[in-house]
Amino acid sequence: KYCFFLHFFVIFLLFSLAFYYLFWYIGRVMTTKTKENTMKKIYEYITITLFVIGIMSLIGATGAIEADQWLLGGAMALLGIAFSILGLYSQEMEKEAK
Repeated sequence: KYCFFLHFFVIFLLFSLAFYYLFWYIGRVMTTKTKENTMKKIYEYITITLFVIGIMSLIGATGAIEADQWLLGGAMALLGIAFSILGLYSQEMEKEAK
């Protein structure tokens, strides 16, 4: 169990660093080349990320239910629905960004 949580933490840490670097790249490099609104680009990438996570969670929920793991399937389905709703909210925020 300890080894599993350690691996999960390391993967989470690396994902967080990659996400931070993506925001830095959007904020510094892309806006200096294109002179676009930084927040609009950030909302765009957040929206894409949330929808991808939501769809992957729903696919994982289907696989978990097929393997008779109903609790895992339900949790992943709720996670997928929540991330999809957050993606829709982020999409509306992107529309309102000036």
